Amino acid sequence: MTAKSAALVLLTCAAVFFAATCSRDLRGGTPSGPPPAVAELAGGEFVHVCRDGGAGGYEAFPDVCRLGDGRLMSVFYAGYDHVSLPTARWPKGGRIDYAISGDGGRTWSKPGLLYDGPDDDRDPSIVELPSGKLLCNFFSLRRKPGADGAAGAWDGLGTWLVESSDGGRTWSPPRLVSPDYYCSSPIRVLPDGRLMLGLYRQEGEKAWGAVAVSGDDGRTWGSVVDIPNGGFKLDAETDVIALEDGRILAAQREPATSMASSTSSDGGRTWSVSRAMGFPGHCPYLLRTKGGVIVLAHRLPQTSLHYSFDEGSTWSGNVVVDDVIGAYPSMAELEDGSVLIVYYEEGAGSNVRARRFRVGPGGLEWLAFGDDRAYRRDDPPAESGGPQVRVSREGGVWLLSGEKRSVAVDLETLGLTVKTERGTWATKPSFDGDLRLGDAAASDLGAFRLASAVRRSAAPYRNGFETGLKVSLAGFRRAEGPDLDARIDLFVGLGGNDGDLVCRIVADDDGVRVRELLWPASFEPGSFASAVVPFMQGMLLPKNWPRAVRLYDALSYGRGLYMPWWGFDRGAESVLVLLETPDDAGCRFDHPAGGPTSIDVRWVHSLGRWSYPRVVRFAFLDPGGYVGLAKRYRRHVAETGRFVPLREKIARNALVGKLVGAPVVHTSILYHVQPQSSYYDKKDPAKNHQLVTFDRRAGELNALASLGVGRAYVHLDGWGVRGYDNLHPDILPPSPEAGGWDGMRRLADACAQLGFVFAVHDQYRDYYLDAASYNPRNAQVGENGRRDFHATWYGGTQTYLCPSLAPGHVAKNHRALLDAGIKLRGAYLDVFAVVPPDECYSPEHPVTRTECLRFRGDAFDFVRSYGGIVSSEEPADWAVPELDLVHHGPFALDPNPGSGPAMGIPVPLFDLVYHDSILLPWSLGKGAWGIPENDLGFLHGLGHAGLPYLSIAPGADELGHVRTMCALNARLAAVELIGHEFLDGSFRRQRFTYADRTAVTIDLDAGTWDVSPKLEVPAAIR
Repeated sequence: MTAKSAALVLLTCAAVFFAATCSRDLRGGTPSGPPPAVAELAGGEFVHVCRDGGAGGYEAFPDVCRLGDGRLMSVFYAGYDHVSLPTARWPKGGRIDYAISGDGGRTWSKPGLLYDGPDDDRDPSIVELPSGKLLCNFFSLRRKPGADGAAGAWDGLGTWLVESSDGGRTWSPPRLVSPDYYCSSPIRVLPDGRLMLGLYRQEGEKAWGAVAVSGDDGRTWGSVVDIPNGGFKLDAETDVIALEDGRILAAQREPATSMASSTSSDGGRTWSVSRAMGFPGHCPYLLRTKGGVIVLAHRLPQTSLHYSFDEGSTWSGNVVVDDVIGAYPSMAELEDGSVLIVYYEEGAGSNVRARRFRVGPGGLEWLAFGDDRAYRRDDPPAESGGPQVRVSREGGVWLLSGEKRSVAVDLETLGLTVKTERGTWATKPSFDGDLRLGDAAASDLGAFRLASAVRRSAAPYRNGFETGLKVSLAGFRRAEGPDLDARIDLFVGLGGNDGDLVCRIVADDDGVRVRELLWPASFEPGSFASAVVPFMQGMLLPKNWPRAVRLYDALSYGRGLYMPWWGFDRGAESVLVLLETPDDAGCRFDHPAGGPTSIDVRWVHSLGRWSYPRVVRFAFLDPGGYVGLAKRYRRHVAETGRFVPLREKIARNALVGKLVGAPVVHTSILYHVQPQSSYYDKKDPAKNHQLVTFDRRAGELNALASLGVGRAYVHLDGWGVRGYDNLHPDILPPSPEAGGWDGMRRLADACAQLGFVFAVHDQYRDYYLDAASYNPRNAQVGENGRRDFHATWYGGTQTYLCPSLAPGHVAKNHRALLDAGIKLRGAYLDVFAVVPPDECYSPEHPVTRTECLRFRGDAFDFVRSYGGIVSSEEPADWAVPELDLVHHGPFALDPNPGSGPAMGIPVPLFDLVYHDSILLPWSLGKGAWGIPENDLGFLHGLGHAGLPYLSIAPGADELGHVRTMCALNARLAAVELIGHEFLDGSFRRQRFTYADRTAVTIDLDAGTWDVSPKLEVPAAIR
């Protein structure tokens, strides 16, 4: 090393205090300043190892080791300044002192002299070998001759050591380890008995770490081995530690952004290229506790440390040790398993301090000297409101022990076992195919088992309101070819006042990406008796139900999951599985004939990326039941601001109030079926074109009003240029055959005069190829780069409109109707609230599922902007805050909602959450749409206190049922449904209980009903 380069090494050390005091925030690049000071009690939180070594009052660069007899020995630099070259007053310059503690670091002896050569001897470290020999390594600075030296310049003399064979009473003359490399950490004893010393070197603008190895207790040292710096400037202050797998880890200082690490798999002969560790730090010091925790102490910010439970693969958040900036920390584990850390202050009169802590799976706590009283933790104390959760480990199983329940996380299977006061809930282990990977080009790379990750590690985490375990997974092995370097982090925590279990999944979106993940898996069949699923209105499914059950679709916001949750029940206790990030999520559902039921959480990619953390919450309810599960979800939507009461919707649009207690009249103008449509009747072509004029419908509505119907919501299908489900999104002008603009205007005027609310059926997802504005560039594009085409509906061949374009078409068409003087008072935007959100991969207008929902919401908002009633097909959870009315919300039938028996046992899950937030009409007939084949829709409608559908030419019996339902809805539309129960084992006699104490009892077999208090049914709807 040249004199100039040696000077650069030490100038770096000397300047660090001044650089650190004006450190920059790594995220924003603006001055951050030091963190706030931590209040200390002298003799309690920290003690002084030495205040004055008698060499000028500046003590720094300490190291500590625990001797074989249990005493602690600390060595440190004693001088008059950060660099203490010989002067007339201090003719030998800085020196190496030591102090001894016989009471675990609580008190220390007066400092004694260990070594004082003719130069500035500094950065000492101490180790006791298994033989009992003590080795103290250090480096020295010598003043340059002549004018340069007089000005304070120096030359570095390399790394040296002295040894003692009598417990430190006498010391050998110094021996040179390396003339060109420098040290700031102690000699380490490797598992094979060799010694290794971390070193570093600088030449010009290049700096790197290195090691030297001795096989004879430090008498001789082999050639220095450099560690590749990976392009970093590593003024490294290297320290090393042996890992459990036989590798050696080196931690190295980098001056500005992040410490760097390297590993050796061959005992230190070769090293991996240094990589950033992800957090800043100088002067690293590594310690392994008896519990297997690796602690890394360092300077920056101030005096700090991190700890790792997985051999340095991941690290805790930064723990501030002290607000002083000197650092150069060192640690020793005490007999009781606690750790003593020593460090220095920096500045004039710098002293050496010591603190004591304990670290383990439960976190880190600071201990007072003289007893085991913990006075501060690195997680919130109980009085702060944070969760009181203890984290521990038994082999490959980690345990989170909370106040209300515990969770065991098995690292081998990734299964979760939850113990409550009532028993155990256990999820299934990871299984083949629960993970599907792909690349950035959307190529599928195959299915894997999540728990088969080649690299697995775990470490506790805390965020102040949740405490848990972070499980890091990386590397998935293929039958052929290299491992896939997918990286996935699973966070499993307990938190909140309820002690809910929260699982969060973060995945890397670099080259290999997660396309689908099924985790956590379903609960084992032995954990529950029944599943509870918001499959349309709701389904209770005993796990041994004799018939096979399937969901129509299994992503959130479709008929399979109106609401993004499901539950498991075992009588006295239930668990709610709540998707807190539902837009790209759902479930994998399976129930074969005879059971058992299995419902895995399912996560899917978003435009080929994971994109954001995915979160699922498990809320344990005691007592439980399907009512309790629905009410727990209602609490969630209220707490997240997504529950909008019906009264609030009436306040923002008084027209909504006119619908309360009013029937829904669903009528049409033109049904025209194109020859390409699956509905086209080839045998009787005349049936493919059925027309009623606007004026005829106006006359029929006048006749209906004469029957005592003074209020109604009129839903009009088929009013566009070619009728129902044709030519969307370009449906204007109104059907010329039916009367055109003038005819539609007269119909709307007639509704206004009758007191009816006039609304139209409209559609902005289907995109017909013969629409006036059709352009394939505006169509939705799939991940494969193709557009889907089909000809199911009346209008013939179609694809799908990109969701981003829907709001513009809504505004275009509805403005035209309003500008033409048509008194449009509402719109039903078809399928938006029943089809799960779409994705579009067009490079011109890409849309995620989340963005799709926003665009659908924008379309609803436009209808509201002109005072219209906002309506859609069915009540998907995301849309309920937007919607005033939907047209269906009944039960799932087999084979489809059109007809058949119920799947499972129908229960009113949706209405238990949202009854008093939205208006929901019911068909009255037996086996009607969404009504089980042997049930009368009128009875279900009464129990749910819903609106009735009303034919445009009803008979007397129908009118009687409609008036009854309207009267009950007028009483209960804005009242919460608080309870539902089956009155016998047949599940046919049911009672609905509302918050105003109204009870509605129905008997589906007998065809009877009762309302208490008694319901007064008026002779007309006014």
